[in-house]
Amino acid sequence: MKKYTLLLAISLLWAGLYAQDHYYYYKGEKQYLTLDKTRLDITTSTRFQKEQMRSVEFEILSLSDLTSQNLMFGSIKLQLELEDTKYEEVINLLKNNKDVIAVHPNFITSRNVEIGMSPFFYVRLKEAADYDLLKKTAEQKNVLIVEQNKFLPLWYTLICTRETPDNTLNIANHFFETGLFASTVPDFLSDDLFCTNDPDFSQLWGLHNTSYSNIDVNACAAWNITRGNGVKVAVLDQGIELTHIDLQANISSLSYNSESNTSPSQIFGDHGTHCAGTIGAVRNNNTQVVGVAPECTLMSVSNSLAGTPNSRIKRADGINWAWKNGADIISNSWGSSVQYDVIDEAIDSAIVYGRNGKGTLIVFASGNDYGSVAYPANSNPDIVVVGAITINGTRAGFSNYGTELDVVAPGNGILSTILNNGTGSKNGTSMATPHVAGVAALVLSVNPNLTWQQVRNIIESTTQKVNQQSPSNSTGYVYSTTSGRPNGIWNNQMGYGLVNAYAAVQAATCPTTNFTTPTVSTTQTITGGNISVQNVTVTSGATLTIKAVCDINVQNVTVKNNSKLILDAGGEVNIISDFDVQLGSEFEIKYP
Repeated sequence: MKKYTLLLAISLLWAGLYAQDHYYYYKGEKQYLTLDKTRLDITTSTRFQKEQMRSVEFEILSLSDLTSQNLMFGSIKLQLELEDTKYEEVINLLKNNKDVIAVHPNFITSRNVEIGMSPFFYVRLKEAADYDLLKKTAEQKNVLIVEQNKFLPLWYTLICTRETPDNTLNIANHFFETGLFASTVPDFLSDDLFCTNDPDFSQLWGLHNTSYSNIDVNACAAWNITRGNGVKVAVLDQGIELTHIDLQANISSLSYNSESNTSPSQIFGDHGTHCAGTIGAVRNNNTQVVGVAPECTLMSVSNSLAGTPNSRIKRADGINWAWKNGADIISNSWGSSVQYDVIDEAIDSAIVYGRNGKGTLIVFASGNDYGSVAYPANSNPDIVVVGAITINGTRAGFSNYGTELDVVAPGNGILSTILNNGTGSKNGTSMATPHVAGVAALVLSVNPNLTWQQVRNIIESTTQKVNQQSPSNSTGYVYSTTSGRPNGIWNNQMGYGLVNAYAAVQAATCPTTNFTTPTVSTTQTITGGNISVQNVTVTSGATLTIKAVCDINVQNVTVKNNSKLILDAGGEVNIISDFDVQLGSEFEIKYP
């Protein structure tokens, strides 16, 4: 039993820049950012010299001319991620220099990309006659109109000045929030090179989609944290080409041919090699492709996957061999037209006994029958069932769906490794499943103590709700609260949504999510690593579920009559202070 503690209240005061929500607008929707307290940018006069300012807290890395503006622009690296008050001191120190015109905060995007910010921002008029509105708003905020874009004449570049009352981000947001202009965006600065040198990476839309932003598994951001080292993924399939030039370095010396009950594994086709490449092809080797978990260990478990005598019981043998030989995850891109108790029992054994009792995660393809989820994917609610999406985020027509579907992943036009040291593209839920197995490997690599259920919860609760129905997307999928689906809103064609490697890895490392919505009057589920619930009232018959991979801290929370609060923690629940569960309400604590 975990600890249930009552601690003294500690008040944290958040003020200034770091207390705000940071966002910009894209197509009218807020895109949220995280303040990066390790870097800053500055705009200065041409008189400014780096030598003017030396500090133990920061270093001015570079200064370059903004020649058309008779200004200079510089980048600053802070020695450490400073506490809030120290961060503010550094900003004030810079601002107090007579030659520093503006200090620009830096941010981290939802995809874990570091971005800087210049004094420029861009505004699109609704129509050409709105130029006077632009001029008037610019004068009100003490910004200058620099130029009209010669190719897109409704777009204008503006620049903040010493007299501008706020930073570029907030000024750009102000222009949009007036409702007078069609679009605004600050001049964000980032290095936009690919995150690997593998030459075919640009074709791996499932890992980095350049055609439809965010319709991918967000691999690059996750690789800044982990690449799957130390995790063993068994691929029960037609066998992996053990000497493939883009796989060999990651292939385990342990392999198994289930058909003959011997080692090493054998090749019965190129399907297994293709699946293996999506999971764990080597990264940064200037060769072909890269996998979702490019430093994991691949275990080849071969089977004909054909209607040959004893093939099905041999697949059960393959599952049992894999978990008994240390597989953390078993990826299964196959189905069976007939149900077999022996396969069911092998799956049960892996989940219950694998990883010394923590459970081996079993991932299965939903099937390609244009209908309901197929067997064995539908045989056990503890299986992670994967459907396929296309490059634009819609369900692939062939992808089976329904009650048992958990998540989706890229499964159409997927380039990966094939036999004879080659590469090729394939379609199917078979191609989606290895993406999810790779994400699971990343999760376990940062937190190997997680149970199979915790890994599954993380993957399901951190998905992207792609093509969700909204006022601007009336034909999208409707995700909703569904009985038996505790990890967020769900849809029978998309499951919980598209797997998100970066968000899943973040959750597994247990960062703190602050939930501070003053009043909860509808049913909500909040998920994260550690979750801090502060200054919240649950009312109007609502149910608030807080589902944390690690700890939950509760402070100043009231649960009104006929409402419910569920605290579902993988670690500890700490009631800090002012916790009021009123008569007629419900309160429940769950532990793993």
